[in-house]
Parts: sequence; structure tokens; C-alpha cells
Amino acid sequence: MKRIIFILTLALVKTTIINGQYRMEDIVVNMKNTATLNFNSNIDYVIFGENPQDSKGNFVNYQVFQKDNTCTFKAVKETAPETSIVVRLVNGNIFYGIVKMGSNVKILYDYSNIGKEEDKQKNDDELKENEKKDENKNIKENTKVEEKDRTDERLGLIMESKDKYFNMGVKESGITYQIANIKNDSKNTYIKVKVKNDTGNDLVIDGIFMKYFLGKVKGIKKNNAGNEERVTIKKVKGKLEVKAYSEEVIGIVTDLFAVGDKGKLMVRFEEKSGNRTATIEVEGSELQKIDVY
Repeated sequence: MKRIIFILTLALVKTTIINGQYRMEDIVVNMKNTATLNFNSNIDYVIFGENPQDSKGNFVNYQVFQKDNTCTFKAVKETAPETSIVVRLVNGNIFYGIVKMGSNVKILYDYSNIGKEEDKQKNDDELKENEKKDENKNIKENTKVEEKDRTDERLGLIMESKDKYFNMGVKESGITYQIANIKNDSKNTYIKVKVKNDTGNDLVIDGIFMKYFLGKVKGIKKNNAGNEERVTIKKVKGKLEVKAYSEEVIGIVTDLFAVGDKGKLMVRFEEKSGNRTATIEVEGSELQKIDVY
């Protein structure tokens, strides 16, 4: 029976340990001498294969004194049987071996240096893993910054670009609104708008709104709400105040969109504290050959 308990204890140790596991030398004690085990980490628990307690809670074979990173054993009786022992440390390392009666006593069993290399390697691995996570995080953050910088850069480029389109515009109340250029990248659409004020009154643009119609869809009347999609404007750059007899260039960044050949893009400009409004309508066929960054 004792042998079976010993074998089962060792089997449990071998099949459940995840961290370091170490076989200790046989620990010899007797009625007059103790044996102390010293480790490099505080002890989580100590288990004997055969060391039951009596009705008062006292161990019947071996006394056990445990504190911090040491544990001490002493035989309670001359007939204390040989048994297995498992010591699990707080750092996860496990030590196992045999406790038995004998005269060849060793007072101190020092295992404080055992497992240090493994712990160091584990700490180094964790440090490398954390460094890798930080590096990946920095790469993602830098990528976001680069994408943001690229958006601003491309918005500036579209505003400075030569006019490509001359038939995408409208003139209302002496003011000409013209979509002069459009370009796409993988995420955004960039639009250059020129506003020419040929009147004696300043124009302050309060709002810019965009939507497009998908074209003729079976079962839906043209220009019905169900046949339109609003375009999200991400950023507007340039002066929205156009002085009398002057011209301004406005850059617009929107979510990437595409208008079908039979669809239509509509860009509406509204004046602040005034009633001057204008809407540019662009046929989908005009937007089929937009340049790409």
C-alpha cells in the first residue's frame, strides 16, 4: 500500500508539472536530528505521501515546520515509514523525493541555486515577449501616424494640383463653385473645390454636404431616399470665407466612395447667416476615370 501511494504521488508530479521539476536527494532524518530544505523562492505547499494527522491535528510520522523559503522535518517515531515528498514553490517550480529514517543525517539540503537558470530564462523570455509586444504596438502606432500624415499630405497635394475637370461646377448668385480635381487612395477620396466670388459681398461657407445616387434601381423611383447614400466628410482644409471679388481653394477628404455609371454625385454648399446656397451635380459617367495616389 505504501509503495502504491509513493508511485501515485510521483506519477501525479510528473503529469501535472508545467514549470521546472527537480528530483531531490533522499532526505534522511531520525528522532534526534532534523533536516532543513532551503529553496530560492517561498514555499507554496509541502505534501507527504504518508504522513496522516491524529485527532488533534498532529502529524503521526514526521513533524513539519514551514516558513518562507525553508521547511524542516523531524521523525515523530522510530517506525516512521519511508515516504514520498513534494514541495511546490510560489514561482511554480516543484521538487520531489524521498524522506526516510536513518543515521546518515544531513542537517541542511540547500536547493537555493537550483532552478535559477530556468527562472532567469523564463524572465528573459517574458521580457523578450513584452518587448515584442511593445515593438508591435509602436509599429501600429507609427503606422497610424504615417497614415494620418499621408492623408494630410495628399490633401495638400490635391489642393495644389492642376485643374483636371472644368465641367463639374455651378454658378449661383454671382459665385462659381467648381470641382477641379478628384483622386482616390485605398481609404479616402480627395476633392479640390474652387470657389470664385464675383460679388461685392463676402461669402462664408457654413456647411458642405455630400451624397450620391446609385442610379436607376428596379422598384425604386429615381432620387428617392432609398436610392441615395450620404458621403462622410472626414476633413476640410482651406478658407471657408471667400472675400468679395476673390477666389479660394478648398480641400475635402471623404470616405472612399464610388458612383456607378448611371449614378450621380451631389455636393451642396450653404452660406452662414445667408440664403446663398449651391449644389454641384456630377454624373457618374464623369467619375469613372478618377486618378489614384
